[in-house]
Amino acid sequence: MTVRTLLVGLGIVALIAVRLSAMQVIAVKLIVALILARGIAPVADALGPRSSSWHWHPSRALVVFLAFFAAFGTMLILGGAIAPTVTVELQQLLADLPSYRQRLDAELQTFLADNGNARTYSIKSTCCITAPTSCHPRRRLIWR
Repeated sequence: MTVRTLLVGLGIVALIAVRLSAMQVIAVKLIVALILARGIAPVADALGPRSSSWHWHPSRALVVFLAFFAAFGTMLILGGAIAPTVTVELQQLLADLPSYRQRLDAELQTFLADNGNARTYSIKSTCCITAPTSCHPRRRLIWR
């Protein structure tokens, strides 16, 4: 086996891997489309050509389009009504995060004081969390 054959083989494997990952995205989109189509079918059947005694009968495609347009418009209206409240709440949450950490530390210290057999540790760095021996000497997990 030559280097060229090996590289061509690796290239083909890489191409297949890329295509399979793209196929996964396409498969998810297809499944979502099928779920949406099955969900809109009762609406299209209820408002479709055979359901009314009107002289003019809307086509199934028009009914589906209007149903999705109405759902999208409803989501936009509700999102616009909710967005200011959510923005204020998120800003308040971000402002309160430091106090939440202090309260959590206080609760943790109270818990540890009440439970003498609980083990505590502090992490000086995010180098490693698993075992103190596998870390760099200056970045190891400190056990108390």
